[in-house]
Amino acid sequence: MKSDICKVFTDYPEYSTAHLLESLGNCENLNKGSLKKGFSASMTDFFSLFPTFTSLYSISTSSDLAAAIDEINNTGFDVKDFADFNQFLVDTIESFGKFLDLQYQNKFNFIENFQIGVMLY
Repeated sequence: MKSDICKVFTDYPEYSTAHLLESLGNCENLNKGSLKKGFSASMTDFFSLFPTFTSLYSISTSSDLAAAIDEINNTGFDVKDFADFNQFLVDTIESFGKFLDLQYQNKFNFIENFQIGVMLY
């Protein structure tokens, strides 16, 4: 949770989703490298970016929305990078779920085999 997410998924690809593995090459560059600070810090960085988008919620026409997004882009905020960062975090959470599922299955198999062994003894 506090180590470099990019390195974790590079070292343990078996727990990664296919989409995450495809985007792993860009991992260190997303959101100015915040993923290297760990998952907790990355989530904090992610939620700190939300105020940038609060003005977009009240826009009702697509042309005004496009103009507002262009204005945000002109301030140096990279909307595409934010979207890629968001997707990487979603994939990370899915990969955590995959890891936990595998760990629970391994534990269940161990307990089941232990119980069979005790019954046969």
